[in-house]
Amino acid sequence: MMNQRRQLSLNCNIGQNEMRLFIIFSALVITQSQAVHLGEYTVAILNKDNLICNGAIIHDTLIITSAGCVNETKPNELVIKAGSSNFKHGGVQAEVEKIATHKKYNKFSHDYDIAILKLKGCLAVSAPNIAEIAISKEISTNSGLLTGWVSRDDSLGMLQLYNVSVRNAEKCALITAVNVTDRMFCADISQDDRCVEFPVGSPLVINKKLIGIKSFGFQCSFNVFTNVSVLSKFIQKAIKRLALY
Repeated sequence: MMNQRRQLSLNCNIGQNEMRLFIIFSALVITQSQAVHLGEYTVAILNKDNLICNGAIIHDTLIITSAGCVNETKPNELVIKAGSSNFKHGGVQAEVEKIATHKKYNKFSHDYDIAILKLKGCLAVSAPNIAEIAISKEISTNSGLLTGWVSRDDSLGMLQLYNVSVRNAEKCALITAVNVTDRMFCADISQDDRCVEFPVGSPLVINKKLIGIKSFGFQCSFNVFTNVSVLSKFIQKAIKRLALY
């Protein structure tokens, strides 16, 4: 019997799906017509229906996320949800086949905090609300868009979007008192009347390019991200190791 959630077929033949999209942006709720392209690359990563982190689609069979999220987890324990603004309802679900984490990942320093997940099937990246995101070749100091689902009860499972500002390493190290390596950068969430703690793996995008994935944070102030451009060699090697190309 088919699961009520839509499963990915191995031949990647996934029909398009009409979905309503309601996204919380700061304190506002916006409709699909206003935000159809926002967050469509973002996925929720679940373990037994529990949200454990977020990630981003970089290929129709590839998800990039934080090593800290999946480092001690087996692939068959994970599924990803994509194509819906609510990870509890709608969208498509895919099982994870393989995990590649950086061999230098350190769970204490959070250095080299990056992982690539290979899915068992293919995501229909041409379907509504599902898309790949390109990886930036350089870090940017502009404001960007942080997306992801949070486990907070009052979020109702809805996709969260926040404007964030990238900060230089010196200021980040001064405020956080942690060792910010070349594989990291800091960003702070634009403050309003709410405090949202994004899970690890949440993607940060500037000018339609992925520049970072959340590694760790300090409540509602600074968040530290993995600099994906610096780790591009790992990403390419992981793709080959996962036998995609």
